[in-house]
Amino acid sequence: MKSCGEVTKYSKLIVMFVLVCLTYQGRISATLQFNKVFVGGTAWLPCGFSNPKNISLDSLMIFFQKEQHGETKVVYELYKGVEKQTHQNIKYQNRTKLDLYTLTLQISGVTPEDGGIYECVVLSKQGSEHSDKLHSKEQHLNVTANFSKPVIMQSPEGRVSAGMAINLSASSTQGYPKPEDVYWRITVVNGTIKNYNANNSFIKDNATGLYNINSILTLKVTEDTKVSFIIQSSWQQTISSSEFRIYIQTIPPQAERIHLFALLGFGIIPSLFLFLFLFFWLRRMRNQNIPSASYIDSDGLSMHILELLNRRRIFTVPTATKESHLLFTV
Repeated sequence: MKSCGEVTKYSKLIVMFVLVCLTYQGRISATLQFNKVFVGGTAWLPCGFSNPKNISLDSLMIFFQKEQHGETKVVYELYKGVEKQTHQNIKYQNRTKLDLYTLTLQISGVTPEDGGIYECVVLSKQGSEHSDKLHSKEQHLNVTANFSKPVIMQSPEGRVSAGMAINLSASSTQGYPKPEDVYWRITVVNGTIKNYNANNSFIKDNATGLYNINSILTLKVTEDTKVSFIIQSSWQQTISSSEFRIYIQTIPPQAERIHLFALLGFGIIPSLFLFLFLFFWLRRMRNQNIPSASYIDSDGLSMHILELLNRRRIFTVPTATKESHLLFTV
């Protein structure tokens, strides 16, 4: 077993490690504060200067600045108690206001472009040339906008049969920032759940800076299915569509019999009527081709006509010439 001295030694090391971690975490929190604001809302950025010596604002220079694309932009400047717009970036003019008691900066009408790291700097103005840096604090402004509830559409619409391939499309609009992940969730009747990545497109609106999402999934349906489209934002916020249900349509036995009778009624019966019509029409035409009384050249009489005549009761009457006979049929 370990001695009490060794246990005490390890305990001290653990306590020191915890204190170091807490101190490091506290420094990070003190130097970089995170603020979240929605697009169109108002951001509040505290400077964090406590002014322990109670220095008058007339002797201080307070300004907020932002680093963006390698360029430092002046967001707000208070020079000896007076607001100055000489160096202020044009995008922040008429949108900023400083609370002189708490030294908290207010930015109204937040846009996606306002997101980023801001720094508040406090200088003590000593004479006309020299300035002492009294305070500096950085904080991160996170701008967000919730995507609209995704809407799912099916193509082709209507009844779905087993084994049929359909296209599902989902759309969501006016969100920020670009989501970390989007996917389809498919649930079948036995409870099996599968996630699918599909053909996704993210379109940024140049006017607003917001994103629109379109996604298309081709799915072969073999059984009743539930479908959802899910957006996972960078703030661990999940936005899901309403559950879209796909039902496999089957034809019951009674409907199959009705379907068979319909085929008989609309297919076979008209064909039978057509056959009978053609039969009687041909028979009538054949009867009309044999005259009741006519003069026929006996030398040119074909065998076919002779057969027809033999089937009838006929007799001949000699005429004035030997070349012809008068035929009568009864």
